[in-house]
Amino acid sequence: VLSITILPPRKHTTGHSHDAAEVYFFVEGDGMIEIDGRHRRVRSKDVIPIKPGEFHRVYNTSDMELVFVSAFEKYGERG
Repeated sequence: VLSITILPPRKHTTGHSHDAAEVYFFVEGDGMIEIDGRHRRVRSKDVIPIKPGEFHRVYNTSDMELVFVSAFEKYGERG
């Protein structure tokens, strides 16, 4: 499953965790990602893997939109 998020300036996602691994591909902008209480700066071209069960939230710390794509395996389905 692929999804794209366009996060407005100075906003953040609600944050969540789930039983599937996920990968975030940052396409445009600058911000920060929180994974299990640890924060890391992110910017365009960064790729961030997230393990199953890790709580994660994205923060847009800039005055421009932050755009990222997330990819994860749909629950209960495999190739």
